[in-house]
Amino acid sequence: CALGRCAPCGAAGAACCAGDRCDAASVCEGAACVTCGSQGARCCAGDRCGAALRCATGRCAPCGGADQACCEGDRCDPGAACTGGTCRRCGAVGQPCCGATCFAGGICNGGVCRACGAIGQPCCGAVDCVAMAACVAGACAACGARDGLCCTDPTRFPFPCENPNTCVGGRCIACGYDGQRCCDGMSCGTGQVCDPRSNTCRRG
Repeated sequence: CALGRCAPCGAAGAACCAGDRCDAASVCEGAACVTCGSQGARCCAGDRCGAALRCATGRCAPCGGADQACCEGDRCDPGAACTGGTCRRCGAVGQPCCGATCFAGGICNGGVCRACGAIGQPCCGAVDCVAMAACVAGACAACGARDGLCCTDPTRFPFPCENPNTCVGGRCIACGYDGQRCCDGMSCGTGQVCDPRSNTCRRG
């Protein structure tokens, strides 16, 4: 009731209704309803704000991004994790783990993403290493080269050793030529034949 007549109330730009009430998308400020919930605006009733915003000291501020406040439920954007109420970058090598996960090329160790997959580094996941490396006791080791370890993952390495080498006792040794073992127990290089009795190659 205004000056003895009934006038609209509660909507943004109108007077507040009795009890300082306003519509859901506005809030009473100085006897008038003002828009609420958007960035920089007053928080709506119940400290509510729009998507990707959080109520901070009565105003709606961005949340979820790196170095911003965590959104409701401690949510952060991908690539960030909620730590002490603030979203911190995570997942890359040298950064905190995102929960227990890291981006490709990293593995979570002690809450921090460490480099993995290269020779001398931990295996990524259970067995994954870069090309020409095999996972041995949790670490990536060179494989396939002469006098080195045999590659053991047939899905990534169709042959355990680089040609012309053969796998014997888990190591790659020279094969295919005069005085050397027959490759794969049966074949030799050009001009060589495999002696099945000694499993060695000799000139044909």
